[in-house]
Amino acid sequence: MSYLDQKSLTATVGAATFWAWLDSVSFAVTMTRASPVPPVSVHTTLLIALCCGSIVATIVLCRVRILYELCSRPATMPVLTGLGCLGVILSLAAAHLGLPILSIISALCNSLPMALMPMLWGRVYMEDADGRGAGWIAGSIFLGTVLHLLAVNLLDVLGVALILLFLPVSALLYVRVLRLSPADSKPYHKEKRSPELRRGVRFIARSQFPLRLFFGLIVFSFAFGIVEYLNDTDAIEDFRTIKQIAIAGRCLVALILYVLISIFNRNTRIIYRAGFLLMIAGFLVEPFFFAKIPLYLSSLVSIGYACFEIMVWAIVFQLVRRKLYNPLESIVMARLLTMGGILFGALSGTMLKGSLMSDVQQLSVVMTAIAYILITTMVIVLDDGGKSGFWSLLNPVSERNPVETLEDRCELMAKRFRLTAREHEVLLYLAKGRTAPYIADKLSVADVTVNFHIHNIYDKMGIHTRQGLLDFFDSLEVEA
Repeated sequence: MSYLDQKSLTATVGAATFWAWLDSVSFAVTMTRASPVPPVSVHTTLLIALCCGSIVATIVLCRVRILYELCSRPATMPVLTGLGCLGVILSLAAAHLGLPILSIISALCNSLPMALMPMLWGRVYMEDADGRGAGWIAGSIFLGTVLHLLAVNLLDVLGVALILLFLPVSALLYVRVLRLSPADSKPYHKEKRSPELRRGVRFIARSQFPLRLFFGLIVFSFAFGIVEYLNDTDAIEDFRTIKQIAIAGRCLVALILYVLISIFNRNTRIIYRAGFLLMIAGFLVEPFFFAKIPLYLSSLVSIGYACFEIMVWAIVFQLVRRKLYNPLESIVMARLLTMGGILFGALSGTMLKGSLMSDVQQLSVVMTAIAYILITTMVIVLDDGGKSGFWSLLNPVSERNPVETLEDRCELMAKRFRLTAREHEVLLYLAKGRTAPYIADKLSVADVTVNFHIHNIYDKMGIHTRQGLLDFFDSLEVEA
């Protein structure tokens, strides 16, 4: 399985330029050498506005189906990138002039690209027939952080020019990767017919999204959000340094994971566990060194959260590929939970900042409590070692357990796509290669009835041919 073919390189670089754009927008304060107001005040306003805007835009794209279809067309990419470039300019102006109101306006411009591009690239990654999404996401985050660090350390004009190129390049490469993957070769491209998506945000109540991952996303994102906004500094150079340390650590983590996945095909769970422990350690030790080393220990939390972020994307990709979860629904749920957790943590950190910064004992209690919540989440919620647990989804291909029988595969597909009992029977015959007349004879029904059931099966699964059905069968695994 190659990670150096044309599609892999296009997908990795395309998503990387989006991550670089996102980091540059989110940490626009690091691009300025001076600010008339404390940098954290502008940074906090910008990030909270971006979280709110991204959540609203994601919900709107899900609820207004025609808007999603319109925005995802290649012809509308210039408008999308234009909004993103305008948002970059306004973010940098807000950081340089110290005007929080510009941060809010820039967030409005950036909300649509922030919501839509992860859906588009996530879909591309999930639909890869070879299941290379986990390696691609690690490689894209590594390359994206390198590009971001390059941009912020260049001269002002060159850095801004580079940032303005990130989103257009990402959009161009997205269009390119679509041409490399014709629609008829995408067995997982089923969101066009998804009844869950047509119901809008109501799919959340009936979503197949795993409950354990649901709570894990909220807790870890909340912890990251609260530490991101709890600290304060009036020195722009200190702020720039700490953010670049955190991003460099994220870059190193992504590189290690990419090498393990793409080159050695090794199990990466030890890296994810180490990231969790690093994040917990940041909360436990920060109160003791806060007065002497302000902000620097929060980098531990940021680096640990990078491990968690990559792990979540890898799990979501495998839920879609190996357990047949709805692709767009899974991406939307992951994004909403992540941004919602960060927003809740940011608001909590902003409200608690005044009281905690003046009372080290109270700060110690809060940090320790968050650390214990993270430990509980890691051990009870995420540390599921069963055959159908999260860790098994991250196993290399050589360690995966294939479905033993054809009946197991049909049963799993019937469960995931909510097939009726009769459709389940027809599916089993189809999997055995039987024709519609043969199935009609065995079930004692008319040919037209069998064709009706076949049409319903294909419609629910979002496929059009038996080849698409076989593509699904090839990737299934039995659940414990």
